[in-house]
Amino acid sequence: MKINYIKLYGEADFNYSLNSNVTIIYDESGSGKTLLFKMIEFVLGSDGTQINKLEAEKIFPKSQGVEMSIGNRNQTYILKRSFDLKTQTISNNGINLDGDYKALLDTIINHNPIKVLKNQKYDASSFTLREYIKSIFFNESRLTSTDHLYGGNPIEKTKNINFYKYLVTGMFLDVKDISDSNKQLKSKDEIATSLRTIEREISQPTLEDKKKYKKLKKTIENNELKFKENNEMLVLLQKEKQEKVINFERLKSLKQLFESQIEDLTSAKQFTDFIGSYTIKCECGKEVKVIEDEINDNDYIILLSKVKDLTKQISIINTEIKNIKTQILNIEQKNKILLNEIEINNEQLEILDKKIQEYDAYIKIKSVFQKKVEDKTAEENIKLEQVKIDEAFSTEIDKICSKIGKRLQAWGIEQYSNVQFDMADFDFKFGGTSRYLLSKGYRNICTFASVIEILLKSMSLKINLLETIVVDSLWSHLFRDDNDVEEIINKIVEDLEQLDVQVLIIENKIPSVHSERTTIQKLKKKTD
Repeated sequence: MKINYIKLYGEADFNYSLNSNVTIIYDESGSGKTLLFKMIEFVLGSDGTQINKLEAEKIFPKSQGVEMSIGNRNQTYILKRSFDLKTQTISNNGINLDGDYKALLDTIINHNPIKVLKNQKYDASSFTLREYIKSIFFNESRLTSTDHLYGGNPIEKTKNINFYKYLVTGMFLDVKDISDSNKQLKSKDEIATSLRTIEREISQPTLEDKKKYKKLKKTIENNELKFKENNEMLVLLQKEKQEKVINFERLKSLKQLFESQIEDLTSAKQFTDFIGSYTIKCECGKEVKVIEDEINDNDYIILLSKVKDLTKQISIINTEIKNIKTQILNIEQKNKILLNEIEINNEQLEILDKKIQEYDAYIKIKSVFQKKVEDKTAEENIKLEQVKIDEAFSTEIDKICSKIGKRLQAWGIEQYSNVQFDMADFDFKFGGTSRYLLSKGYRNICTFASVIEILLKSMSLKINLLETIVVDSLWSHLFRDDNDVEEIINKIVEDLEQLDVQVLIIENKIPSVHSERTTIQKLKKKTD
């Protein structure tokens, strides 16, 4: 698809048809040639900020926007875009098409935007018509620039290099692989961030921590064993105490019984002693003693002895009970201390155990995450595909270099016809000199020759894009004998006329072109 015409709507005098393969529009500096270049980019979808509205109004006071017709043998489309962007329409046979202006441009040219890597983080960028224009259209500043082929912005280096590789090979990376690699990389970043966060919150147990952990565990085990032994002793002591208390109560009861008997004997003896001397006369006249039998002192003594023994035994048992109670209190006190120590040690052990367990869990998680970090499936796919693209590019760019050299020879610039491509520099070399280091005049011509061959290659690969090159100030910087320059210009024009490529050249000098097949027009002056 090529450009049929370009004009400013609202400005009747600014209307240019591009019916020839080669069209040259010329005028002096400051007449609006650079603005013309920007208008072409603008109507083809570049940002409106590229158009300085005040500059446009100064040179073309009645201009409101840009209109362009593009088409092929089957279809013709009218693109219309106002400087204020309020009007952005594309029509076919007088009917405006529905949809986004830029997306419609890609559609009508049958260009399916592909994705290429734009950085090492696997972010992707679409190769749209706007990107194509940046690769094939050269205004004066870019044509004479000392930047590399991929431009002067290092941020866009990877993206622009991949665009050129696509134009030369027709190959591009699978969108899914790019997406998977991007996700994989982001996942790795998230994992790394998470692990760093965990590492800040979790400290690795030291050798001292591990020694202390073992010591605490052993201490707790020993204390729990002592506590158990003490409890068993308490059970035995309580049982013994209970038995002694029972014996104590029995002996006490027995003593009380004996004491009661002694009291009874004592009372009986006192009574006997009191009335033992009394007698009474019976009817027969005899005197009879009131109490015949006397109390047996031996029984009394025996009872007293028993009570004494019982009292002694009771005292001994009572002492033993007191001793047992003391032992019980001591053991209970020891158990209380042991329980307190066990509780304190358990708390310390729990802190250390948590620290160790958390770190062990972190190591396990890190191990799992590490496998994910080391998983390079998507990245490897990208690298393998990239290698294929690079190999294809290397092969094709060598062929392009050969064709550029032949074209320069045909143009009469033999001294730069030895063309190579420096992969590390990603730019052409002419006669051993990097393209961007050539003198300005030859830099322009050599760059233009390179762009032609790249466009022809992309056309042969059926990459659907505009088959048009727009170049500003192609030969105005050539410093040679006028006859030599004229000869070179005519050779270039004659060569371009043979190509199935549309070329619009914007110059500030009236070229001495002999061919009648090339359209030469002077830039229209502003309407007063």
